[in-house]
Amino acid sequence: MDEHNLLQEQLQRLEDGEPLETCLADLPPTEAEVLQLAAALRALPHPSRNAAIVQSQRAALMKLAAADNNTIQQPIRQRRITEAPAAIQAWLRQRTALEWIAFAVLAPALLVLFFGITYSLFFFSPGTEQTAAVPDPESVLLHDVTGLAQVQAADGSWTAVSDTDTLQPGRRIRTGPLSHAQLAFYDGSQVTIGPNAELWVDEVNAQSGDAPRIIRLTVQEGETTHDVATSTHQDSHYEVRTPTGTAVAKGTQFTVAAHAATLARVVVTEGIVAVSSQDETQSVTAGQTSVMTADQPPTPPQFTVTGEGPVTAMGSEWIIAGQTFATHDDTVVIGNPQLNDIVSVSGRILPDGTLVADLIELVTPAPAATFTLTGIVTDIASTAWTLDGQSISVDANTVIDPDIAVGDEITAAGNILPDGTLLAESISLVAIGNPFQFVGIVQSIDTDMWTISSVQVVVNSDTAVSPNIVIGDAVAVNGRVQGDDWIAQSITLIANDDTAFDITGTVESMAPWTVSGISFETRRWTAIDSAIAVGDQVRVRGPVLADGTWVAAVIERIPPVGDPVTITFIGTVNSIDPWQVNGLPLTVDGDTLIQGTVAVGDQVSVTATMLPDGSWHADAILPLQFGGCVTAVAIVISQTGSTITLQNGTTIDLDDVPTINGSILVGGTISVTSCTQHGQTTIIIIIVIIVPPIPATATPTATATMTVTPTITVTPTMTITPTMTITPTMTMTPTQTAVPTLPPPTAT
Repeated sequence: MDEHNLLQEQLQRLEDGEPLETCLADLPPTEAEVLQLAAALRALPHPSRNAAIVQSQRAALMKLAAADNNTIQQPIRQRRITEAPAAIQAWLRQRTALEWIAFAVLAPALLVLFFGITYSLFFFSPGTEQTAAVPDPESVLLHDVTGLAQVQAADGSWTAVSDTDTLQPGRRIRTGPLSHAQLAFYDGSQVTIGPNAELWVDEVNAQSGDAPRIIRLTVQEGETTHDVATSTHQDSHYEVRTPTGTAVAKGTQFTVAAHAATLARVVVTEGIVAVSSQDETQSVTAGQTSVMTADQPPTPPQFTVTGEGPVTAMGSEWIIAGQTFATHDDTVVIGNPQLNDIVSVSGRILPDGTLVADLIELVTPAPAATFTLTGIVTDIASTAWTLDGQSISVDANTVIDPDIAVGDEITAAGNILPDGTLLAESISLVAIGNPFQFVGIVQSIDTDMWTISSVQVVVNSDTAVSPNIVIGDAVAVNGRVQGDDWIAQSITLIANDDTAFDITGTVESMAPWTVSGISFETRRWTAIDSAIAVGDQVRVRGPVLADGTWVAAVIERIPPVGDPVTITFIGTVNSIDPWQVNGLPLTVDGDTLIQGTVAVGDQVSVTATMLPDGSWHADAILPLQFGGCVTAVAIVISQTGSTITLQNGTTIDLDDVPTINGSILVGGTISVTSCTQHGQTTIIIIIVIIVPPIPATATPTATATMTVTPTITVTPTMTITPTMTITPTMTMTPTQTAVPTLPPPTAT
């Protein structure tokens, strides 16, 4: 059993009441420290649960500390980063208010352990794993298909691949929207193909061991991530062509994104890649990006910057996660993001420190004020229903199950309007199953069963199906979960950019999240009701990303009938004294938790309970915590005590950084991830060592000091000029790149 599963098992044994000493017996030292910390927290007094406090503390810390999840599915070695911390996150979600007070004191230690496990899995995991057997060096295995993947036959026709297919050189592969797939080679190399991509397999002889490995691919459109197995043979060659240039590597990890025939980006996460265009070549190392545009040589390697957070300004410059990004004529914007939407951004850091966005992609629209209520219907009228004393408005767009009568148990879901009105989008009978709706790609069509984005749905005579649907179409599916069956009530053609899911069901697992048999991801900005436990009924809704990944924006618990009716929503503060959020009047008293300072106009998360008179008591009013996170790459040029200075002059006190993965050395390349809260930088959460400094080659003129810039002196015994040779084929200028200036972080 690996360390992740072993830790998960021991945490569960601890929760079940077994002695700490027994649980520690089989654990390695690092996991034992985590378990001891868990036991210390568990031993604290256990008052009645205050979900609001748990939610606020969890949002303030754990969402910042969670590992980044990219919108494109990552190769195996990168995906491992989230495995062990998931066990800790699931356990932490169950802690009570006083336990979290103690946790605030112990947080730095836990963060170090949290990222220590993450780091060991990420940087010291075995080499690329081969997920399925590739028969011989000249074959390629297409596998792990989600959505639509097609292979072109010799006659030019395209055939969908539902599971796996063994290909030979000369084949072309393309993916549809909301789709991704993987290629596996005989030597262990792998490629992840993103959505709306086309890749050609030009030449393959993926020999392993001492034989030369030859792989040549063409990325005509879309994004692909390459996890290249190391080859010791000097004649090995791994080449990726695009319409604007070529990338060549021997054993490394990098991403190639081709946008039409005008631009291609190469982002290196491990090793070195030679990027060539117009008879010029640039050597791009880990943490760097190079861009190739039509009829132009590749840009010099520039440090990579990525981020995810709200958009607060748009135009020639965008403000994302509190940082300003310049755009250019070739910047690719996907998904039509608007102000306050959450987006992901990828780009470069120019020599003057300017952040440039090469790709901006919508992740999810700005959170709306929504509600979900389950109870007994006591009145039905043409414009409003009464549910356990609460009036719910309906209109012509409200989808209502037939044959509902007074006395039935129903679930109403909808939006909280600016005047506080609860307007139902749907009203459904609980007795006939939990409702679901999602958007996906049709993968197979049978008489009574369709596969849509890997979800099997039952189709019967009552299912309303749009005419002329074929494999590869994007559809919206609505229906009910009855037992283990997802029964479709309607399947409708949609536009590809209208992608979301909304499901109601039983929580089967929280690490990873699985509800009624469907697994999905969470992000730092996911709003999760902290009172949720395995076995609860929940409503989950969020976006379906471009590659088909389901990401929860909101996970809310549905109280059983008879429990107090509660709602959790995000809205804008309209007034204080009296309190009103998104037009909904709230009773605020000494029992209301208000975190920090809240002003009119602020965005807040509200948890409220309905009082006997139908009014709402605010249990908690919490300012929105997530301001976004940005990861930038930089060179360390000096260190004095615990303070390091980066290339653009930014200083960081390492004593204030919860997690440092590796040893920081002058001349080394690091990535710095910082997260903002309410528009201000609150903490640098992790520093990762990407490339250690390369030992300089001694020259006859070596002196007693090593000069990195004309004004900064470090030791020991040789001179490095402003053009510092890193490898025989690559030069880096210390003043070439920079990182955004970050204000001093605050310690947690």
